[in-house]
Amino acid sequence: AKNIYIFSNINPLPILKHIDLYVQSSFYEGLPMTFYEATILGVPILSTDIPGPRIFFTEMKIGNICENTTEGIIKGMKDFVDGKLNVDIKDLEEFNQMALYEFESIIKE
Repeated sequence: AKNIYIFSNINPLPILKHIDLYVQSSFYEGLPMTFYEATILGVPILSTDIPGPRIFFTEMKIGNICENTTEGIIKGMKDFVDGKLNVDIKDLEEFNQMALYEFESIIKE
């Protein structure tokens, strides 16, 4: 890739569907909606090693974690180019059903 674009406060889907790798470089993040969006579009994800993404990737067996440093992000992107990252994309239906069940159980209590 020759171009890097940084945007905020826009609909990311038209951009996400044209990228090779989604990189989440936050020092702290819950679970960004863009993870779901990238997964739905079949875009591999690389994220710094922070709680929200780590839990999501572990449960879903998707995505890639890198060290939470500039060097870690660069290594993760190089690993992607070299074909060393997990690029398998899963169907989120099972995850959605589990989330819906948890939500409904809270409301019914």
